[in-house]
This record gives sequence, structure tokens and C-alpha cells, in this order.
Amino acid sequence: MDFPELKLNVQRAIDRLYARDSALLRQDASEWTIGHRLAVYLEQEIPGWNVDFEYNRQGGGLDEKRDDNSQIVRPDITLHHRAERTLQHNLLAIELKKREEDSDLVKVCGYTAPPTANRPFQYQYGLALSLLDKLKTRWFENGAERVDSVDAPKSMLLYRFLDAASALKTIESRSFKVSRIRELNDPFEWRLGITGVIPEGKSVVNAIIDSLIDSNNEHMGILCFCDTYKEPVLWSHYANKHRGAAFEVSVEPNPMHVTRMRYTSERPVVDANAYTKLQHNEDERDAYLTPLIMGLMRQKSPGWEYEREYRLFFELSKLDIGGELYFTRIPDNFLQRVILGSKCPLEERCIDRALKAIGLASTEVVRAKLCDHTYKIRC
Repeated sequence: MDFPELKLNVQRAIDRLYARDSALLRQDASEWTIGHRLAVYLEQEIPGWNVDFEYNRQGGGLDEKRDDNSQIVRPDITLHHRAERTLQHNLLAIELKKREEDSDLVKVCGYTAPPTANRPFQYQYGLALSLLDKLKTRWFENGAERVDSVDAPKSMLLYRFLDAASALKTIESRSFKVSRIRELNDPFEWRLGITGVIPEGKSVVNAIIDSLIDSNNEHMGILCFCDTYKEPVLWSHYANKHRGAAFEVSVEPNPMHVTRMRYTSERPVVDANAYTKLQHNEDERDAYLTPLIMGLMRQKSPGWEYEREYRLFFELSKLDIGGELYFTRIPDNFLQRVILGSKCPLEERCIDRALKAIGLASTEVVRAKLCDHTYKIRC
């Protein structure tokens, strides 16, 4: 496996961790707990390798791993073929911390350095990973940090598509309308699957699920974006057939605040029998339901994958209210460009003037165009 493929698969495993187990991060659970879950997702994303947690053996015997100072070492997570000593069978060693520590950088650097008499092992790649505050990944190879090893980018560009009238209102009010769960266009949003229920009890279980959705609908809002403006189908579906606009925003890619949607057929399912046993024990019931709900709020079925969606979540109590609608103000340096659709009736100079009137003079206004030689939109 080459480095770009490995790096992509590791990132997918990290995305799964944030999507399915973000409750562990919010609760500041132990690194062992978090590391175990990441190891599970790495095994799913990178088949054909043994993924072990705190593996302390070297080769096929009972020899323990030791560093150059003859101290016993146990990488938090290893991807390898057990009992094999050669480099091609030892793919990756990971040191995981909730917050970055310099000692991990030294460890990972050593894991990838050429073997020595005291340390007869070497991994092809090493990763120092910190998950809280801000995702940081530091990659190592051959005893040195890779030149392309960088922290997660300081910002990422996302796009929100609107029809022309809504785009103009958004600019004039300097605020985005925040959606509520019940307003979203997928009927499966936040709706858990059900198993183990007799037909007579289905209505009762559905009522419980509806109450969970209603509860979240009352206090949580969602702002939806995608990661590209280049796909014409997005303009057709969400910008009134290219007659609307796309708002390009700069977002800090903190997984605790920005959620990348995952597309899968594996729908979280409630076992009605298990739930029935727990329904009178609030703590145990919540412990059972919370991971399912946290996973569900970050995933959709594969048919929605074309959206390439990211979501920002808001507490409704902290938003501006207009009638029965909720709005979040567009902060300084957030809105980078307004991209008018190729058929949008709004004029660039009018939008530029409107942006200046609300204090966003640095926001650029451009017009989307159909590419001459591909099926892409450019501007």
C-alpha cells in the first residue's frame, strides 16, 4: 500500500470515529477507549492487515519491543502482519493522544527509523495523532517527518446553494437561515431503524422515535454545505437550475463543530427488546441510545452521496429569531465569495454593492460558467 492510499484510509477511519463516537470525545473518555474504537475502524478500512492495540511483541516469539535505550515500547495502534519482522509486513505505528505531546513525535520517529541492535524493528510509516481541540496528524517515514506532513488545514472552503431570492435575502440580512430537523428533505433524517418488535408494538416504538426527533427539533438547528461548487447537479437541485447562487465560506475543520456526512447502507437500529428492558432506567437507556443517535445524525443513505455534505450544528436558543425561523449572522472573514449561477438574473455589481452595504466589502462576486471541455462548472 502506498502512502497516499494509506493516508486516505486512515482519514476515513478517523471520520468514522468522529461520526460514530464523538460522545467519547465530548466526555473526555480515556485514550485507551478512543484508541480501541479507532482500531476497529482502521480494521474495516484497511483489510488484510492485523490491527492491534498496544501490541508489545517483536517477531513470532516472546521478545518484547524495545527502543534504542532498551526501554519496552508499545505503539498505541499497529497495522502489521503478526510474527513477521520484515519491513513490508509492518505498515504503520500510531501514537494517539487527545492533545498533542512532543514525546509522541519522538516515539513515532523512532518507530520508523532503520533498525538498530537494540531496536530490531521498523515500521514503514508512523503517525502521531491528536484528536481534541483540533485534529492534528504528523506523519513519519525512515526516521524523519515527511515533508508533506501537515496538520489538518487551518480552514476549508464549503458551499451553500440558494435560489436567487433567498441569496439576496441572505446578503441583505447578513445571515443564513438555519434549518430544523423536521424541515430537512430526507424522511430518514434522525429516524432510527427498528428490529425485534411485534407488529402490534410498532406504533409504540415509532412514537418513541418521533418523540426523540421532536425533542432534538426543538433545540437543534443545522446549516448544510457541500465541499464543491463544480458539480452541475448541485446547481440544478439546490440553486434553481443554475438560476441561483453559491455562497463560498471558510470554515475551521474542527470535527467537533463541522460534521462531514457519511453515506452508508448500515442504518443504526434499535433492538426493541433491549430498549424495553432499559426504558425505566434513564441512565442505561441513554447509554444505549446515544451512540445510535450520534451515528445517525452524521450519516445518510448512499443515494445522497452526490451532495458531498458537511453540516454545522447550532443551539436554537443562541440564534436570532425572525417569526418562526432561526438565523445565524455571517461573521467577518467567513463569506469568501458569492458565485452567481450561469443563469442567475442577479447582476454582479448589484450584489457587490449589497455586500459593501452590510460590511462585507472583501467578499468577491463572480459568475459561474460551464466548462468548455468537461462536465464541470468553473468560475
